[in-house]
Amino acid sequence: MISELHLYHVFYTVAQYQSFSQAAKALYISQPAVSKSIKALESSLGTSLFSRRSKGISLTPEGELFYKHVQTALEALEEGEKLLLKLHSLNAGQINLGVSSTLGTHFLMPLLKSFMERYPHIKLQIINDSTTKTLDLAKKGVLDIVIVSSSNYYDGLSFIPLKKIEDIFVCSPSYYESISSLTLPELCEQASFMFLSKDSVTRLYLETVLANQGISIVPDIVAGDMNFLIACAKLGLGITSVIKDFVSEELATGSLVEIPFTLSPSKRSIDIAYATDTTFSKATSCFIDFLNQELL
Repeated sequence: MISELHLYHVFYTVAQYQSFSQAAKALYISQPAVSKSIKALESSLGTSLFSRRSKGISLTPEGELFYKHVQTALEALEEGEKLLLKLHSLNAGQINLGVSSTLGTHFLMPLLKSFMERYPHIKLQIINDSTTKTLDLAKKGVLDIVIVSSSNYYDGLSFIPLKKIEDIFVCSPSYYESISSLTLPELCEQASFMFLSKDSVTRLYLETVLANQGISIVPDIVAGDMNFLIACAKLGLGITSVIKDFVSEELATGSLVEIPFTLSPSKRSIDIAYATDTTFSKATSCFIDFLNQELL
């Protein structure tokens, strides 16, 4: 069928003009070449497509039926070509993106406005869920990329580092006064700690870091969102672990205080995660390049 595609185009043009000579002019080929192409197509299909009379030509009933299908197919191909050109010029395209609430609020949202202004025709499909769930969707091919904060790597996924981040422990100034004289063992035993839920990648990372230092902490408050933990810490309900960049304003105004003890975890990074066998679309590659440029 593919080898006869050019014959379909000749047939379509002849049917439109109802003339071999007019079709030849439109196709920039000779009239004998048009006649030869139509005969070859009729031979291949085993039927006559045109009635040839002294006054001109017209489609046979079989030709009318075939014309409708050829017209639909060629118009679909033309639309496909136009869409590919739009995708290449970034006048179209879609990115399927996953992100947690914390990274969505503090990291992604401040960058999205600029991206959307620069590329208004690229559609963003965003799934806001836990990192564990969005990574699973990336493995299944549902999501193109996932924004994650973790030092852990997973089978079947590849990672592009975007930005270094630092996890710190914070509390309110009043709560800090009540625990400032405690030793590290006393602090871990007596203070109120607030962590993300156990299915959180950040919680798993934090507990691994603490365990490597021989420390085990049972939190008094467990939440699914870092923003909730930040709010609890500002109220003086205890100590929580946060990404330092995400509480820069609170640290600057003094509504939160960084606790300078040695169990603070080392730096990790915000990454783009994707299925290892993924081939990025033009739009997705553009988005990744945009993030890298903005974070320089």
